[in-house]
Amino acid sequence: MSLDVAKLTQAFPGFSFSTQAHADGGYVLGLEKEGRTFQRVIPTSSVPVHLEWVINTLRRDMALEHSDVPVLAFTTP
Repeated sequence: MSLDVAKLTQAFPGFSFSTQAHADGGYVLGLEKEGRTFQRVIPTSSVPVHLEWVINTLRRDMALEHSDVPVLAFTTP
C-alpha cells in the first residue's frame, strides 16, 4: 500500500512532506512548515481506506501539539 500524496498535499497546503517505511509496515509521515516539524506513524491498516480519518487525526494532533486549540473555560452554575 502507498500513501495518497496528492490527497495529503491538498489537505496540508504549504507543508513539505517526507515519508519513511516503518518497521511494522506502516509509514512515518513528516510534515514541515515555517520551521515547525510534525511526525506521526501511520499504520498500514489505515491506508488508503481510512485516509480521511488519518487526515483529520493529523490536523487535530497538529493543533494540539502547536497550541492552536482554543482554551475552554468551564464555569459552574
